[in-house]
Amino acid sequence: MNFLENISHLNGCKTAVTIGVFDGVHKGHQRLITDLIQEKTSTVTPVVLTFSNHPSEVLRPEQSAQLITNSETKIKLIKNLGINEVIPIEFTKQLAAISADEFCNTIISALNPIGFVIGNDFSVGKGREGNVKFLKELGKKHNFWVRTIDDFTINNEPVRSRLIRSKLLEGNVKEANILLGHPFELNGLVVHGNKRGRELGYPTANMNINSTTITPADGIYSTTTYINEELYESVTSIGIRPTFGLKQRLIETYIMNYQGDLYDSNLEIHFLDKIRPQVQFDSIEELISQIESDVEESKRIIKSSTRIQNDRQ
Repeated sequence: MNFLENISHLNGCKTAVTIGVFDGVHKGHQRLITDLIQEKTSTVTPVVLTFSNHPSEVLRPEQSAQLITNSETKIKLIKNLGINEVIPIEFTKQLAAISADEFCNTIISALNPIGFVIGNDFSVGKGREGNVKFLKELGKKHNFWVRTIDDFTINNEPVRSRLIRSKLLEGNVKEANILLGHPFELNGLVVHGNKRGRELGYPTANMNINSTTITPADGIYSTTTYINEELYESVTSIGIRPTFGLKQRLIETYIMNYQGDLYDSNLEIHFLDKIRPQVQFDSIEELISQIESDVEESKRIIKSSTRIQNDRQ
């Protein structure tokens, strides 16, 4: 399997393992990974095996789920929880055809696990035949334990990646962030635009986003933006800019108090809350006035968000 070349450095040491897509690394995933970390000792290494793409991309390409987090962001978020060993696996047609027995035995042989920490909906292998019961039976044979983690619920509703996707598609990033336990973020390269923002006095960075990554509904959002690990307050517009009669969907960010050339730079944009939907204005002057209001509202939201974070620390 394609992940074997990434684990040679583990050199047969004992591990505690979890496996999953972990899209979004939401609060449910965080609970599971935190539990896994408890198994760390001088002789046991916690390992997260995660799919770098969504399995639906291969299994149901006509209705493939867009990712909440790309592979790089997901690995970063998992490592931030305290896991050093995050092993990405590309989900392919070949992998989809492998039996649960072959898949699990490959992992057992490669990682020498003392145990697995998994969710109640765990499944691997062709036809999803490798469920919790299957893995527990395999544990009896190979002398490892299996521990399941209950769903993390908010308002009696299990936190699921698909629920977070629906919130983002509604533009409700505030509620999505509550489920995630961290701000939703987009990463991408700055590309050349038509410089409309510069003409209005609010130059924007236009971002090129991978089509497999989900973007929130059209609208204006309060955001913060990392540029070379420096954090800036910002406002992000997603949509077609109806005032100018355009049809191409764009992601544009006005970064406050930044001077410099950002072309071909990578931006990391954190979404905090939606300010308003996109609106077609009757004049450029009216649009500029609204942008001024959007900037002030974004500053207010960022200040409030920072205060809440400090209160929790």
